[in-house]
Amino acid sequence: MVPALRWPLAMVHVLLWAPNLIGYARLALLLAAFSSYADRIEIFAALLAATAALDAVDGAAARKLDLCSAFGAFFDVAIDNLHRTLLWALLFPRGGAAMGCFEWLTFACTHCQGETWKADVAQAPALVRGVMADGFKRPLGVLAMAGVWGLPHALLAQRHLPDHRELTSALVAVCAVGRLLAFTVECWFVQQRVRHLCDQDGKRM
Repeated sequence: MVPALRWPLAMVHVLLWAPNLIGYARLALLLAAFSSYADRIEIFAALLAATAALDAVDGAAARKLDLCSAFGAFFDVAIDNLHRTLLWALLFPRGGAAMGCFEWLTFACTHCQGETWKADVAQAPALVRGVMADGFKRPLGVLAMAGVWGLPHALLAQRHLPDHRELTSALVAVCAVGRLLAFTVECWFVQQRVRHLCDQDGKRM
């Protein structure tokens, strides 16, 4: 007989905090959106917009209610990554998921560094420090985040809004530059993690 799974009360309490409940709603809306894409593009767009709106709400709720949690921070980024991975796979069925996989790899590498990963860039190249400055709030950081989030959405808009080709093409071009910038930073974090692991292995030899 498999023993019953018993979760500590404190863990269950955190899982039911309001910001995390919003995260569950985001996840449900996201999955509903992608299940409707083939049949009703307008429903897909509405549900995707709803998930984006809730993404802004959960963080604000966590700060307002003083309910920030390690699980909530992890869960929020995981939903973001799933959102973009599904978009890339939708856009390019034969290989688009690879972009999402690289974002998951970066997430794994930064998550291993703990809560200080955004600040631990003193030894990073100037470009990486420029992107990371003030929590991505400087021009380079804003451009990089616009690329990460905006490029798959801009490509999707370009596919479904042929009457606005000039606008969507301009958005794709700007976001592509930002995504390339973000990719440079992601590569640095991944190689830093690989170096750290190799250093650990070297100490055992």
